[in-house]
Amino acid sequence: MVLTILTIFLQAANAFLAQRISSINAMSAVCEATGADVSEVAHAIGTDSRIGDKFLKASIGGYCLVDREFTDKFILVFKGFLNKLVQNKNILLKKKV
Repeated sequence: MVLTILTIFLQAANAFLAQRISSINAMSAVCEATGADVSEVAHAIGTDSRIGDKFLKASIGGYCLVDREFTDKFILVFKGFLNKLVQNKNILLKKKV
């Protein structure tokens, strides 16, 4: 059980980090289109205690393809892990019946 919790934690943490990086880069694209300074927007977002200021540095040049690939990779890995978990649960439930 501890190994399952640890695996879920690691996958979820990576997915959350990827989403955070992707979000600030998407916000950077919005800032570029509107003339706003993404650093100022990121600072304002970071002052919200629910969010904090870690990992709110946008990539130079706005939305970064590398971060998109990073995000997609971890989200796909996390979805694959969840699918495998559901399949294993279904197998265990069928064995108990």
